[in-house]
Amino acid sequence: TICRVCCQIQEQDIQQLTQKKKLTEIKSMAKGQEIERLRVAKDLQNTLGTLLNQVDQAFDQLLPEKKAHSDLATKTRGFLTEAQGEMQRIAQDLHPEILINHGLSGAIVALGEQIKARGLKVNMQLDQLTESEDPAKSASVYRIVQEIVHNAIKHANADTLSIASHATGDLLKLVVSDDGKGMSTPSAPSTPGIGLKNIKSRMDFLNGRWDLKTSPGKGTVFTLEIPQWNISNAEILEPHE
Repeated sequence: TICRVCCQIQEQDIQQLTQKKKLTEIKSMAKGQEIERLRVAKDLQNTLGTLLNQVDQAFDQLLPEKKAHSDLATKTRGFLTEAQGEMQRIAQDLHPEILINHGLSGAIVALGEQIKARGLKVNMQLDQLTESEDPAKSASVYRIVQEIVHNAIKHANADTLSIASHATGDLLKLVVSDDGKGMSTPSAPSTPGIGLKNIKSRMDFLNGRWDLKTSPGKGTVFTLEIPQWNISNAEILEPHE
């Protein structure tokens, strides 16, 4: 009997160590991805952004003043302005400074404004969406919502997107839905593709559960549940006496 108890304790210790190692690896991977996103975003702004500004200035000097407002010049100016705006948008997607300056709620609201600018209707109800004590958790939740939204814009042909959150104790629940064309896969979380792998890996990092309900012509509904929202992963990984 004593041997059996000892074996059970050893198995529990091994499981805890395995879980701790797995979560540490996931957290390191997520941190590495954020660092790489920051690097690429800075490169875009410092190199491509500067180059586009130089082209813009050279364009002004190239054309005589009387031709500055010709149809071709107007069209070219429009292309340059669009390219500059697209570069800024990509850099912002890679490393949203608003997440640092205004928190998760402000970042999601800003994401909603970007959606509206694309001509979609947005319904947003962020109830008690407080900042996590672990910045990596907030960044992961933002990336998940961002991934879902971009998939909806790119693939769903939706007219309306809805983002809602609710917190009960340390449990954060988010629901992101659209009225687009939906998918024919009834059990999408186990199916790779369209960014679902990224969502799964981030939800694993958050120790959360997620569900996707979808069917052709009836849109999609993502439900995310993140436990221990106000506790950092470092605390979760610490063994308790």
